[in-house]
Amino acid sequence: MGCGDSNYPENDYELGVKLPNELEDLLVTQGGASGRGLAEKAKSAKNRDDQPHPSHLMQTILRIAAIRNKLVHDVSCENIDDRSAFISEFEDARHALVQFFNQPVQGVQIKRKRNKIERKMRRSSKKRFKNTLKSMLKGEE
Repeated sequence: MGCGDSNYPENDYELGVKLPNELEDLLVTQGGASGRGLAEKAKSAKNRDDQPHPSHLMQTILRIAAIRNKLVHDVSCENIDDRSAFISEFEDARHALVQFFNQPVQGVQIKRKRNKIERKMRRSSKKRFKNTLKSMLKGEE
């Protein structure tokens, strides 16, 4: 079977609904997605830099959504044609989404660097002030 199929539901209907739901949950909780289905949510989700998904990730999510919709809405569809490929695409999409939503935010990195520099400057200014004050007080004695 491959792709770690044993970790997933044996029933294709359950598999075809649970895995896309997991992606939807990631899109909503991490990407602030909204919409009625996986495809709409994927199109609306953004990362912290307000960037949309890379096109290859969007294509993978749309394929998963199409398989799910066919399985649920097409009466003649009784199973997932290529179960291993479906699971593999799901795993790739989940991994890519987690990376996409957790990538460092450029603006935050710049702000952190600026704050670090400002702290160093304040510390060095305090030292200079203390040293100047000490030398002045010594001169008065």
